[in-house]
This record gives sequence, structure tokens and C-alpha cells, in this order.
Amino acid sequence: MPAKKMVVKTESPIVTEITKNHLYEINYKVLRKGSETKVDIIFEDCNYLTHRVSCGCTKPSIEILPKGFKATIKYDSNKMGSINQFAEITTDKGKTRINLKGTIV
Repeated sequence: MPAKKMVVKTESPIVTEITKNHLYEINYKVLRKGSETKVDIIFEDCNYLTHRVSCGCTKPSIEILPKGFKATIKYDSNKMGSINQFAEITTDKGKTRINLKGTIV
């Protein structure tokens, strides 16, 4: 029986899939200082999940779900200026990069 492929899901309208299950972009566009930046992304059919980020302004948190994991990605919106960061999620099925972009005013 072939191994199940990982499934990546989100209901956020600001997330764009660039390459299925491997590259995504969160585009905050222009936000006011202190705005909410939380984005949930679900990773199903994987056995473990780790993460790394490009800076301390990008804050992921991980929740274990019955069929996988939920990664909640937040950006510190009190830091004004351009957003050009990433979060990298690694599972037993491979790596997924999530690029964050936008501007805080």
C-alpha cells in the first residue's frame, strides 16, 4: 500500500499556495501597527512536525491534532516596516516553506 501524502490546508484568504504542499506565501499587504496577524495552517497525514523561522518576529506555535498538526503563524505587528520573513515546517513527508510579506505602518 503506498504511503499517504501529506495534506496542507488553510482557510485564510491571505495564504497563497505557490507549490503544492511545499511553498506558501502569507501576504499581509499593509497592516496598521498592532494588527492581528494570526494564520492557521493544518498539516495532515504526517507523524511529526518541527519548525524554524528567519527571525524572532515570526512566532509559530504548534498544536497536535488527531490526524496531524496545526501550525499557527504570527508576525510581531508592533515592528513597523517591511515584512520579508519565512517559517519552515519539516515533517516526515518533507519541508514546507511559508514566506511572509507585507508592510506594518
